[in-house]
Amino acid sequence: MEKILVKQFTGNPENFLKQVAAGKTFIILDGGKIIAKLVPPDYSTIAAREKLEQLQKTAVVGDVLSPIETEFVSN
Repeated sequence: MEKILVKQFTGNPENFLKQVAAGKTFIILDGGKIIAKLVPPDYSTIAAREKLEQLQKTAVVGDVLSPIETEFVSN
């Protein structure tokens, strides 16, 4: 995680955004204080949401609240 000044970011935002897209994280400072954090997108969350949307098309939810006769055994 690299710290940069807001002036550095505003001088060349495309460069920093390309680096973020490639996986790098930046902390942006203004007057010595953190004002922002640039982080890559969390594609795992997006992939999980897409998978759930696909499952929603075919999934059938039955009674998930009533007790069952089978005893659960954990390892």
